[in-house]
Amino acid sequence: MDFNVNLIIGTVEGELIYILKKLGYINELSDAKFGIAGRTERGVHSLGNVISFRSDREVMINQINNKLPDDIQIIIKAPIRHGFKPRYAQCRHYRYIFFEKI
Repeated sequence: MDFNVNLIIGTVEGELIYILKKLGYINELSDAKFGIAGRTERGVHSLGNVISFRSDREVMINQINNKLPDDIQIIIKAPIRHGFKPRYAQCRHYRYIFFEKI
């Protein structure tokens, strides 16, 4: 599943936004200061993408995970400083694994 928003095929970002809105954690993306880091393309898997958003509600990870598709899961939440932008991480780690068809 892609991470960037695509209205035709499902994306991680699209699913997260949909569920966060449906559960009332966010209304408008701009008001929630929704931000992401990590983009994938079709057929590429990722672990450890970061999202951030503001919410007036206490974020309940299990409640969100119960509504997300099986291939998307939130692992942890953490408080962040004002002005945090996940796209501008101090460091990133990439590991590429290529499989050869036999």
